[in-house]
Amino acid sequence: MVKDVLVGRNLKGITDQEGFSLEGWPHPDLGALSVQNLERYLRRKKAVTLYLQGSAYAEIQTATGVQARFLNRMVRERCMHLHPDGRIYGWRGLVVAADELLTHAADFD
Repeated sequence: MVKDVLVGRNLKGITDQEGFSLEGWPHPDLGALSVQNLERYLRRKKAVTLYLQGSAYAEIQTATGVQARFLNRMVRERCMHLHPDGRIYGWRGLVVAADELLTHAADFD
């Protein structure tokens, strides 16, 4: 479980909300992921965590392989997207299978 991180990057409407915390983000069922998808998920999670801590884009890409141009979108359009269970996707938004669900959901908005 990721311990709460000091938010070093301000994302308007997200990290500036009172009580914002990564601790409350729902987690996916890691045991249900293939080895490849688990590795991809863990890289994305580390990238988002570093991003929110305010790490430099070059550092994030070197450490995780995730390109900087995708980070804000991952947080805003995946992690903060409303899940059918009524909560945000949270960390579940970084799972490869969620990619298709979120893409199709946008088609109906």
